[in-house]
Amino acid sequence: MTPDDLDTRLAELPRSVAPSRDLWPDIAAAVEPPTTRWWRWAPPVGGLLAAAAVLWGFLSAPPAPLSPPDWAVQMRLANEALEATLMARDDLDSAARAEIERNLGVIDQAIAECEAALAEHPDHPDVAKALSLAWSSRIDVLAGVIGTHP
Repeated sequence: MTPDDLDTRLAELPRSVAPSRDLWPDIAAAVEPPTTRWWRWAPPVGGLLAAAAVLWGFLSAPPAPLSPPDWAVQMRLANEALEATLMARDDLDSAARAEIERNLGVIDQAIAECEAALAEHPDHPDVAKALSLAWSSRIDVLAGVIGTHP
């Protein structure tokens, strides 16, 4: 077959071929974005948003503070128990034990400063909260070292 024969045969082919069915509905469905009825999703989404708002309000509200003797006793008891467990461990090398003691020393300094500030401002909620957080940090360090968390 020569190129001229090929050109002749190509010229004999029809210029267009009609499809056996109308293709436009399928093309339109593939191209157009689907229409969703947003009102079908409004009640569940609204419920989730309301629940999230209530949860956020609950979590962002300041907790009712414990009276200083109550939380101080709880913190000191937890601290003593964790520290006794830490001291009983013999698997810590001296460098690790020194680093733990250094970290606890920093936290102890913060506790002392908070207790001094609380003595000056016994009714200030932020000072009591700072002291509680300092004690919590001390307990977290000890709990992290011994592998438990109260």
